Amino acid sequence: MLQARKDSTADARQRSRDIAETLAYAPDTLRSMTGPDPSAQPQPLAEKVVRGTGVDLVVVYSRDGVRCTHPDSALIGERVPAPSRPPSSLTTHTRDTSQGPAVVSYAPVVGGDGTVAVGIAVRQVEAAAAQQIPLLLAAGAGGRPCRPSARRWCAGACCARPMASGRRR
Repeated sequence: MLQARKDSTADARQRSRDIAETLAYAPDTLRSMTGPDPSAQPQPLAEKVVRGTGVDLVVVYSRDGVRCTHPDSALIGERVPAPSRPPSSLTTHTRDTSQGPAVVSYAPVVGGDGTVAVGIAVRQVEAAAAQQIPLLLAAGAGGRPCRPSARRWCAGACCARPMASGRRR
């Protein structure tokens, strides 16, 4: 279970880092942040990224810490609690967010005008780890599928040994 959680956390960490960095390097991110309405363009993109990638939040905020995007539109225009200054490089932390505890990666927007934060909720990480438990238990017991179409696992006793008649079970 601990290994499954560790693997799921590492996966969440890498996915959030990749997405944050991609958005931070996108020319449209900087262009939209410096335009007349900083949330007009990045908010629809952030929503599309959340839907398409399964992350829980994409928040783009200015150098001053003012949100340009947020899953809760009421928080757009509000200051982020921390960190408000753009990071000097890509960083990842587990922290409390408005969406609950999450693995969050922060990437500076190229041009230095803000930050992209991408988070995956800890509940998602735990759910991914829980899905791996049956596989880990079966593998730990030397299990394998009884046959390619089987939905159950065995340790080989049910179908690997020939019966007294010489047929396989």
